[in-house]
Amino acid sequence: MKRKKPPSKRVYHYEINEEGELLFEGRPLLDEKTISFFLRHLKPVDENDSDAFPLIEGKTLPQYVVYCQGEKNFVTCLDTPLVTTSLDIIKSKEGKILSVTLIFRGGIKEILNPKTLSIDTNNILYFMALKGKVKGRFSRKCYIEITNFIFEKDGVYILEINDKTYPIKPGVL
Repeated sequence: MKRKKPPSKRVYHYEINEEGELLFEGRPLLDEKTISFFLRHLKPVDENDSDAFPLIEGKTLPQYVVYCQGEKNFVTCLDTPLVTTSLDIIKSKEGKILSVTLIFRGGIKEILNPKTLSIDTNNILYFMALKGKVKGRFSRKCYIEITNFIFEKDGVYILEINDKTYPIKPGVL
């Protein structure tokens, strides 16, 4: 018989809203270093983790956990844990995209991997980030900005970066 570990002494619950704000007890965290730490250390929750169960009652199961100095910090996301706050789009003299840097809360920056782009039925544009381990999406502002460079060809939406075309997959990652 497999023995369950006793619950951790300090267990907290955080939420990431649809705008990518990290909330504790309904209030957004403002410290960029704390936000960066949380976003960089997200781990999928083990569904057998006994500490997660008290959080489930009447709520969505936390998708992520962040371990820090003996604490378990569970994180529930209303959509995705990563939401862009801005983009750094480098363009050629002709106005073509050479690269796109995604910028997130906590000062996190990452070059967009356009091979991971997908769009859902609500026209929300998603991608994978943090070395392909965490799903993210474009904020409304960034979505409008990037769609200026997306075009349709033969019924498929395409983003062209550095003279390469990347189809945007239908469906969620």
